[in-house]
Amino acid sequence: MGRSTYRQVMGWGWPYGDRAGYVLTHRHDYKGDHITAAGPIDGLRAAIEANGHQKVWIMGSGETQRAALDVGMFDEISVFVMPTILGDGLPCFAKGAQQNLTLKRSSQKPGGILQLDYDIAGPPSEAT
Repeated sequence: MGRSTYRQVMGWGWPYGDRAGYVLTHRHDYKGDHITAAGPIDGLRAAIEANGHQKVWIMGSGETQRAALDVGMFDEISVFVMPTILGDGLPCFAKGAQQNLTLKRSSQKPGGILQLDYDIAGPPSEAT
């Protein structure tokens, strides 16, 4: 997760039990409760692999999502469509190369939430 998301989550109390936490930040010395490693994306990817974690949940801003997408950390993407029209908000992904997806499944959740699960369809193509 990104540093801002980590701080927000810690304000609620760590809800992930004994799961490892990795924090994407420009600061190499960032420390905190439940953080297994922190730093730029390449260092985090190496730490995740060194700890034997093969499946990770990436959460945070569009910049966090884009950084992970650009280094090939996604096998699949789940998008949740919420029954709310926002008046303003942040993008799910920061600007970058277009990434094509293949729909695997869709399911309706309580409260009118729609979950769409996608496989990464291939290498990124240049943004237009």
